[in-house]
Amino acid sequence: MSWAQIARVVGVTEHQARYACVQVSFSPQFNRRGRRGLIRTPVRRQISAFVEATDENRLIPWRDLPLYLSQLEGISEEAIGTAMHRMGYQRVPRPTSIHLTPAIC
Repeated sequence: MSWAQIARVVGVTEHQARYACVQVSFSPQFNRRGRRGLIRTPVRRQISAFVEATDENRLIPWRDLPLYLSQLEGISEEAIGTAMHRMGYQRVPRPTSIHLTPAIC
């Protein structure tokens, strides 16, 4: 396919078509532009229902939630963490020491 045919199909000039196709990959700064990803209320409700479904789901790291929920594919860990905090969830470190009860003593 020639540049003229591509330009005609896309609706741009031949020079613009050639320029767009020959461009080298963009620098990383373009990935950071724009607004942060938002997770809307319906998806938040699905996340909440998934997390509260079983005790095992509560232990899943938030960064791994896109592996279980297809709606979260392509959404950053930061956006998922922000949504979880807004819903009232928090990550609290578990105590490492054993709590002694009278039966153990």
